Amino acid sequence: MKISFFTGMMGPYVRNEIEEYRRSGHDVWYYSDGVSREEFGDNPVAVQLAAEGRLITTPGLEATRSERMRTLGTDIARAALRFPMASARLAGQHRARNLGGWGGVRTTANFVSRRGKLASDVWYVHSGPSGRRLAFLKSVGLVSGPIVVKFNGTDATYHRGARGRRRYEHMFSVVDRVGYGTEFMRNLLLEMGAGPQQLVFMPSTFRMDRLTYRPARLADDDEFRLVTTARLMPCKGIEIALQAVRRLRDDGINVRYDVLGQGPLLEDLRAMSRDLGLDDIVTFHGRVAYPKVVATLSDSDVFLLPGIIADDGTEENQCGSVTEAAAIGLPVVASRIGGIPEATDAENGGRFVPAGDLEAVVEALHEMHRRKDEWPAISAAGRAYVEGRFATAKNTPRYQQLFEELAAGS
Repeated sequence: MKISFFTGMMGPYVRNEIEEYRRSGHDVWYYSDGVSREEFGDNPVAVQLAAEGRLITTPGLEATRSERMRTLGTDIARAALRFPMASARLAGQHRARNLGGWGGVRTTANFVSRRGKLASDVWYVHSGPSGRRLAFLKSVGLVSGPIVVKFNGTDATYHRGARGRRRYEHMFSVVDRVGYGTEFMRNLLLEMGAGPQQLVFMPSTFRMDRLTYRPARLADDDEFRLVTTARLMPCKGIEIALQAVRRLRDDGINVRYDVLGQGPLLEDLRAMSRDLGLDDIVTFHGRVAYPKVVATLSDSDVFLLPGIIADDGTEENQCGSVTEAAAIGLPVVASRIGGIPEATDAENGGRFVPAGDLEAVVEALHEMHRRKDEWPAISAAGRAYVEGRFATAKNTPRYQQLFEELAAGS
């Protein structure tokens, strides 16, 4: 069976699934939605697919705006010559901003001009915006085959309610299945107009053999080691985390805090850490390779994510970083918001507090520090929850069965 991914970057959750499908003998292709070959770096799965001619990427952005516009014009002209009727319909869709602005136009024009009509036994999309573009390509006859679109987080939370209905109405009318990872996301998708019969539980999955479990324990030096892995954006609540760390230090706790990840708030958060006098105990690592993420989690005591609803309405969905931490064995202190409580065992895997409540975060961390004799039981509960709900080996056979049923019925 040919399984064609159409999405942007190949994150670890996507890579996990690709490896399983290839191991099962499926013909896996990856069509990048606006990502150049260079941006995939040395990702081993991307390297292998590229060597086989199965990684189809978008050219990197040219240096200047005039060069980018010239390339866009060339791609549009080439697409119009090859597929005049389809290109005219796509142009009409862009007037309604259905391709996602000029970035979407560039990606779509390049795709059409260089690839032409494409067929697959199933198309598998890992974001709402990419799903919109592929749905329009199918609606004008440029791709064929059933489409499964998985929503991850901000692709829905940023467009909830009526705004989402306007944005995704056409896509929902074209695609065959819509995947969600939490009940929180399922409810959002229903509000946005997805049909109940389209919805299927498809969480991001985790290779348990790459997340070595170790029961939580306080380090020999009695240091209380907190960690966050996240894209540094407002909904993560890292400002609250920094204030909580300051409070713990003032209360005499020997605390350390590692923050892994980059994002638009990185420099602001570094400045805030300096202003709070935390430079000696808080480390912002920026973007790091996945093995270092796992190693840092394994060397920590508690995972901290005091997420909030940002001013633009975004909030956490499945929150893979919480799930990874729980799989390794870390107790979790996080906000009871969005899909975060569904990322681990909310009753036994840590402490969940009201969003935006600094006092509650501080108290939860104090309680976790006091309860260190209970950490092994908390660790075991988190690991068991992840194995039962999010393991790649448990979920991908179910996804493959869905793909086979869709392919047989198309």
